[in-house]
Amino acid sequence: MIQRLPSWAASWFRFEPIRHQLWERILIRASLALVIGWTLTGDSAFQTQAHPNGLARFMDLTFLSQDSVEVWLRPACKASLVLWVFGVPAVLSLLLPLTAGIGFITLKNSQGAIGHTFQVVHLCQLAIWLASAWSMIQHLRRRALPHHFSPAQLEIDWARQALMASYVVSAITKLMESGGMWFRDSQYFALHLIKNKDMKYWETLDESARSMEWLPDFLMQHPLLPQVLFGIGLPLELFAFFGCWNRRLALVFGVALYGFHLCVKQLTLLDFEYNMWLLLILMIHPLWWIVTGIQRLSRRS
Repeated sequence: MIQRLPSWAASWFRFEPIRHQLWERILIRASLALVIGWTLTGDSAFQTQAHPNGLARFMDLTFLSQDSVEVWLRPACKASLVLWVFGVPAVLSLLLPLTAGIGFITLKNSQGAIGHTFQVVHLCQLAIWLASAWSMIQHLRRRALPHHFSPAQLEIDWARQALMASYVVSAITKLMESGGMWFRDSQYFALHLIKNKDMKYWETLDESARSMEWLPDFLMQHPLLPQVLFGIGLPLELFAFFGCWNRRLALVFGVALYGFHLCVKQLTLLDFEYNMWLLLILMIHPLWWIVTGIQRLSRRS
C-alpha cells in the first residue's frame, strides 16, 4: 500500500530506524543526564514509611533519608551520570542513579500520597539500562544488535520506545476506565478544571490558580469544545508508537504531544514538565533538524 503513494508521502510512512551521529548521542546523553540529575536534587526528610508502596513493601528504605547516606549518595549518582555522558556503558554507570532515584521516590510515595512526576524519567532510565545490559549480552554471544545499532544507539532507541509506550498505556487505561466512552465524557472536563484549580489554590493560596474562572462555565455551555480539545488527545496517545517509525513521525508525534501537554498545563495547572523535556530530547530533537536544514541549504547553494 505504501508503494502506491507518491514518493514524498511514502517517505513519511517508511520504516527507517533512527540512527544518531556521535555529536547527537553525546548531546542526547548530556540532556538526559541533566534531566535525571534534576530528579536527584534536594534532601529526603522522610523518616518513616507508614504506607509502604512498591519496593517499600519488601524493604525499609528510610536509610535513604539519613544524612550519612545522602551526603555521598547524591553526589555519587551525579558523578555516575557524568561517566555515562562520556561513554561508560549504562549497565555500569546508570545502575546507581537508577536504583537510588527509584528508592528516593518510592520512599516519598510511602507517606500516604502517591505522585508520578518522575515516573517517566525512571521508565526511560530503566529502558536505557536494559538496552545496555542487552548489548553486553549480545556482545558476549557475538551477535549483532537490532538494525545493526551500536550500544549507544540502542540505548536511545529503547528510551524512545519506553516514552511512547507510556502514552499508549495511558490511552488504553483511559479507554478501560471510561468503558470506551472517553470522547463522550470529555464534555465534563470543566468539572476536572474546577477541581484542579481549587486544589492548587488551597495548597498554595496562590491567587493565580483562580485565573480564568470563566472558563469552566464556558466549556459547560459549549461541550463540543472540550471533546475536540481533549478527546483528540486519546488517538494521539493510542498511536504514539508510530513516533518510533522514523525521524519525521518522531517529530510529528513529539510536537503534537508537546503541544497537548502545554495546553493541559495552561488550562488545568497540571505540569508534565518531565514528559515535555523527554519529548524535546528524544522525539523532537530540534538541533538535528536545524543542522540538517543548514547542510541541505548549503548543498543547494
